[in-house]
Amino acid sequence: MNLTQQQIKQLQSLRILHVEDDQSIHHQMNVIIGRYCPNLEWAANGEEALYKFSHAHKFDLIISDIRMPKLNGVELVTKIRKASVHQHIIITSSTEDTQHIISLINLGVNHFIAKPIDFKSLLKYILDFSQYQNYQKDMEAKNQELRAAVEQLELASGQLARSQRIASLAQLVTGIAHELNTPIGNCITMCTYVDDGIREIEHKFKEGNITKPEFKNFVSTGRESLSFLNHNLNKASALIRIFKQLSIEENIEDRHSISMESLFSDLKSSYLDRMMAADIHFDTLANVDRNILTYPETLKQVISNIIQNAVDHAFSHSDPPSGSPDAPHKDDIKENLDRKSITLLAVIEGHELKISISDNGQSMDQELQEKIFNPFFTTARNMGNIGLGLTVAYNLVQNKLRGQLNCASNQDTGTCFTLHLPLSVQDTE
Repeated sequence: MNLTQQQIKQLQSLRILHVEDDQSIHHQMNVIIGRYCPNLEWAANGEEALYKFSHAHKFDLIISDIRMPKLNGVELVTKIRKASVHQHIIITSSTEDTQHIISLINLGVNHFIAKPIDFKSLLKYILDFSQYQNYQKDMEAKNQELRAAVEQLELASGQLARSQRIASLAQLVTGIAHELNTPIGNCITMCTYVDDGIREIEHKFKEGNITKPEFKNFVSTGRESLSFLNHNLNKASALIRIFKQLSIEENIEDRHSISMESLFSDLKSSYLDRMMAADIHFDTLANVDRNILTYPETLKQVISNIIQNAVDHAFSHSDPPSGSPDAPHKDDIKENLDRKSITLLAVIEGHELKISISDNGQSMDQELQEKIFNPFFTTARNMGNIGLGLTVAYNLVQNKLRGQLNCASNQDTGTCFTLHLPLSVQDTE
């Protein structure tokens, strides 16, 4: 392979750990890859590799076999991922490792190389990785320069509000990239694995030595792979739909007149099954004697996001508190303190429409309340939540409905989100 001086320099700077119990394979690795990557270390088993990972300097790349004594590849990657979600890992595998490969994909392994190893392809991947890492370092340096410039601008202009918007945008962009990287990366990895499987079965077919069990296993693995791809593509599509909601331009809607009673009725109908499944009592009261000229679908989305947040979090760990929800109420809303409940109430106070969404579930401390509207903040990421529901709601209230969204929570009363929407902007009729 003809390499430029810049490429050679990039490869020489990489620190690589090769985990392989077959010394002959490592010898080939050392001869072929070590020629370009002098910082290539060897671990004869998973236990030795874990020790080097924990005590040695940072490795840019870990290349590991699956079947090894003491700690196999799945166990090794599991322990590495607990310490670092960003460690770049390549797995060398044979066709018998199907179930292990699926487990490793779920653990976020970056790439798979089929055995026997095509060292030319491996070297090309390492070169691509080194160029990508070099690009990242350049971007980090540029980001540091940018941050320094922003800091100087802050000191010179004193525009704190502007600096906060820049920080929020950076957080949002980083979060979006991170969330999309997982399903898309999974799809790329799986496509590579499927492609290797197809090449192997095609070769055996041409040679005329494919067996019925091998073909049956290929079909079964293919179906599992397609299911995995479909799941991750649907996840990426769903994430993109959520991200688009952050843009006001994506929420194109004409204002028109609507009764709050009708809007609440629609919400109650749409959440009826979910509330029944979660054993939550859902009550509404629209104490508004006029129609409101507003953006109904936008307002409905805001309230829906807050309701869903309550369903997901308010009753997940604790019983309802002893008090009643900290929200305005009327005599015809009858509280039952022994059951879980979510209550919607709309009233007109002065020149604003006030809508409260309250629950009698577990409360949030002050530190948590200060973070709930931040992009990608969630306490339930292990359940698949990405932490954008309340961010979208807050953004729509501020920028589309021109109002305010507040949250109050304590142990005695549960949690109450309150929308303050100015009637002077909405024009009641």
